[in-house]
Amino acid sequence: NGYINFLAGNCFFTNSGIPSTGAPNGAVYPYWDDLFVDGAARMGTELLGSAPNRRFVIEWRNVHYFADSTRRIDVELVLYENGQILHQYRNIDDDGRELGNSATLGLENQAGGVAFQYSNNEPVLNVGETAIRYRIPPSGFVQGTVTDANDNLPLAGATVKAIQGGAVVRQTTTDGAGFYRMQLRLGTYDIEASKTNY
Repeated sequence: NGYINFLAGNCFFTNSGIPSTGAPNGAVYPYWDDLFVDGAARMGTELLGSAPNRRFVIEWRNVHYFADSTRRIDVELVLYENGQILHQYRNIDDDGRELGNSATLGLENQAGGVAFQYSNNEPVLNVGETAIRYRIPPSGFVQGTVTDANDNLPLAGATVKAIQGGAVVRQTTTDGAGFYRMQLRLGTYDIEASKTNY
């Protein structure tokens, strides 16, 4: 039905707006609608490229809508190793349903509390072909070792927080060697380390 999720096997045919805590969650929705794969259609997957530039492709080719075999579309989802996601569409006719007026397009986190809804029941696709690419915001890593100021020994289990504008943006715990690493969006942060009795 035009989506994949990373939490549980399911196949909901009725789309909804996102975010939503109702299943499915942890999902990518290139074209969530009541799709049907008959003998003239197919679904396929393929891994392309080599590390670190691999792409995993999922394709719905020549699928039609349930109980309506007169309209057929091609939808492709490409998951890039660098975190980018690409939705591609072709054979889209100048028809409201094929353009997306009964489909949900977007991305949703595993709890269903955060999503990027590109569209919900809106005819947003172009006639012919369309591509939508989702990119990860620019980011970098902050890492270091937390040590005791008295004896310079590493502190395992210390809490390390990245704070921006007074709010904790990311938090982690040091490993046995006192090491921590966090990925953060580009910007300015205060890093705070703490541990009970220190």
